Amino acid sequence: NSWKQNWLAITATVTASIMALNKAWDLMQEGAKAQQIEASFKSMAEGMGINAEKMKQALMEVSAGTVNFSNVADKVTALMGQGLGADQISALMRQARVEARIFGQTTEEAFETISNAVNSGMLRPLEKTYGLQVSLKDAVSNYAKATGMSTQEVERNYQAQAVANHILEQSKMHLEAVNLEVMTNYEKVQMLKSSWNDFAERAGQALWHVLGFLQGFLL
Repeated sequence: NSWKQNWLAITATVTASIMALNKAWDLMQEGAKAQQIEASFKSMAEGMGINAEKMKQALMEVSAGTVNFSNVADKVTALMGQGLGADQISALMRQARVEARIFGQTTEEAFETISNAVNSGMLRPLEKTYGLQVSLKDAVSNYAKATGMSTQEVERNYQAQAVANHILEQSKMHLEAVNLEVMTNYEKVQMLKSSWNDFAERAGQALWHVLGFLQGFLL
C-alpha cells in the first residue's frame, strides 16, 4: 500500500534522476570534445611558432565574442595547416562577422563558409552567398605577381594564402559598409549563446574531473 501511495513520487524521482544523468553525460561529452579540439589547435599553433592563447584572444576580440571558440577551433587549425598566419586568420574572422551582419547569418556560419573556401579553393559558395566576385585563377595570378613566384608554385604551395588574400581584397567594400564598433541585437544573442556554450563545456569538463576522482577513489 505504501508503494502504491508513493508510486508517482518514486516515478518522478527516478525520471528526474535519469534526465539529470543524461544531461550530465551530454555535458561531459561536449566538454571532452571541446578540450580535444582546443588541444589540437594549441598543438598546431605551437608547431608554427604562434602563441595559441594570444591568437585565441585576438579571434575572440575581432568576433566580438559572437563565436564559441571550440566551434571554430578546428577550422582555425585547418587554416594554420594550410600555412595561414595569425593575422590572416584574424582578418578572415573579422570579415566573417561583416558578412554575417550583412546577410543575416551567425559569425560562426560565415566563418565556416569562408574557411571552407580557403581550404578547398572552391569559391563559388562565396559568390552565391555573399555576392563576392572571386576567382581561383585571379587569386593565384594576383599572389604570383605580388610575390614574384610562378603561378605553378603558388598553386602547389601557397594557394590557401592566395585565396585568403583575394577574399579579403574583394570584400573590402562590405567591410567599409559595416560599423563593427556597434553590436546588433542579433550579435548580442550570439554572444550570450557563445557564453552559455562555453560555460556548459567548462561544466562538462569539471564533471569529468569529478567522475575521474570518484573512479580513482572507489577503485
